[in-house]
Amino acid sequence: MKKLFVSTAVFLSLCLFVIFSLNISKNEISSAQNSEKTELKTESIYIVKEHKGRIAAFEEENAKPFRTTEILVEDLPEGDRELLKEGIKVSGFEELSKILEDYVS
Repeated sequence: MKKLFVSTAVFLSLCLFVIFSLNISKNEISSAQNSEKTELKTESIYIVKEHKGRIAAFEEENAKPFRTTEILVEDLPEGDRELLKEGIKVSGFEELSKILEDYVS
């Protein structure tokens, strides 16, 4: 009888441990997924536009460019000059790099 009681107690403890462990794993996965979604939503916004006659990259809400190219805007086609006058809004550094590469090449 005592063996049965001990065995049942051990079995129930093991079951509770497994259930608790699974619950923690689900919470960790859920937290990781929420964190990834937040990172995607908070990707930096950049503006590519003319600055002192050259193409420059600005962080959104910043009046000073963090990168200025050697490309003269006056050498570009009219359509590109108009786009740069208004500013080209891009999401993320990768997209910013692609835009700047397009003008360099």
